[in-house]
Amino acid sequence: MSSWRERWQNLWRFLNTPLFTSPTPGTSNPTVEAISPEYLAIWLEILEAKKRGLSGKAVYPLFQKYQDQLDLDFAETISQWFHSQLDPDDIEKNQDLAKHLNNFAIDISNFPLGSRANNLEIAIAAYQAALEVYTRSAFPEQWARTQMNLGTAYSDRIRGERADNIEEAIRRFQAALDVYTRTALPEGWAMTQMNLGNAYQTRIRGERADNIEEAIRCYQAALDVRTRSAFPEDWAMTQNNLAAAYWSRIRGERADNIEEAIRRYQAALDVRTRSAFPEQWARTQMNLAVAYSDRIRGERADNIEEAIRRYQAALEVYTRSAFPEGWADTQICLGNAYDNRIRGERADNI
Repeated sequence: MSSWRERWQNLWRFLNTPLFTSPTPGTSNPTVEAISPEYLAIWLEILEAKKRGLSGKAVYPLFQKYQDQLDLDFAETISQWFHSQLDPDDIEKNQDLAKHLNNFAIDISNFPLGSRANNLEIAIAAYQAALEVYTRSAFPEQWARTQMNLGTAYSDRIRGERADNIEEAIRRFQAALDVYTRTALPEGWAMTQMNLGNAYQTRIRGERADNIEEAIRCYQAALDVRTRSAFPEDWAMTQNNLAAAYWSRIRGERADNIEEAIRRYQAALDVRTRSAFPEQWARTQMNLAVAYSDRIRGERADNIEEAIRRYQAALEVYTRSAFPEGWADTQICLGNAYDNRIRGERADNI
């Protein structure tokens, strides 16, 4: 890791590059004055790591080192720095800056430590700054990808009104679909349909029934591209989300919707096996158990037995030591199932 001396040397070199226009006598450079030297030094160290190719978990130790400084002021520093670096006569340089900023935004949005709320605000600021370069006319594919990433960040955003954030996420996903068409960029189109479905599934505004129908439509559209043979993991994930949408569905017969949810969860398990994807397997077993608990068709006693079997299966992976929250949730649901159990001695079930 860089020492404070190295960081300040980097800062000195940055402040003395010709990229900053020297103020004329009697004037000041508001961009230079507005940037915090401390935050700028941290950002330059992170940027240098990104330029060396560090990404994902490889850059997390650096984020952890400065996690107390990853706040709204840091987000503002990055934005101001980025705008100060843009050169209208050097498109290639601007594109390189936007690429590093976009990659940083992806990493910080996934960083599990520090303030989740701050990390997302930093990511949003970075994505929005990158869009100054990644315009739809100049870089349509990068523009669409950044819009989709922004949509994901707004979907997860903690600050602000939840309803507003979801609306902004929907707007960004829909914007991405202007470029991510099924014919031109089918994988990006399918991914965006999936994300849009998730946003409609959690949408607060509008009629709940309409939102769920839109979510179902998006998931089904994604499956036109995300086939089991071509994209098995994505196919299973989409089947799982589609099952959840059918379980929540308001329109149609409740019994039919639950049957469709069960069918979709079972389909997902064809790919989400315990050996290959243990955590996803356990989660899907849990979801199936809930669906069987609510099932209308079939014998009630049989449905409860199947729910118990699925909860117990989930506990093979959701152990108390490895997944304490999942273990606790499953134990509660299993307790409810035993409380409703028809077979066996009532005293034993209780």
